[in-house]
Amino acid sequence: MYLAPVDGPEAMRLLANGALVVDIRDEEERSRLHIPGSIHASVNRPLLPIQDEVPAVVFHCSCGRRAEDNAYRLKDLTTAPAYMLRGGLDAWVENGLPVVSRGGLSYALRQHGHAVVMGLVALGGALVTQALSPAVQKLSMVVGLR
Repeated sequence: MYLAPVDGPEAMRLLANGALVVDIRDEEERSRLHIPGSIHASVNRPLLPIQDEVPAVVFHCSCGRRAEDNAYRLKDLTTAPAYMLRGGLDAWVENGLPVVSRGGLSYALRQHGHAVVMGLVALGGALVTQALSPAVQKLSMVVGLR
């Protein structure tokens, strides 16, 4: 069996049209980070058929390897068109698509927030240096005269 690969933006379009997203990673991985609205069905446990009538199903793991390795098992779970998220959750995050993390904040938002904090630290350092510059110049003149 074959799962057609879809990229993150295409998976988002499918999701917006009612597709079901199935996270096949283990529970620990999922608890750290997952796609909003996805359901969990680890390939490390017996898998049950998907009973919901949905227009499509998108399976994903971390990087795409487990979904690809288990394509034959996953395709048999649904009668709907089945897809595999190309690049898995890693690619989803790299595309800046929404995720839920253990802390509740979007991973992309946390990464962006980190960049903002680092920018503020750099700006603060530049302002302190600029403010101290005249004092350092005066001190070097005093030291240079003695």
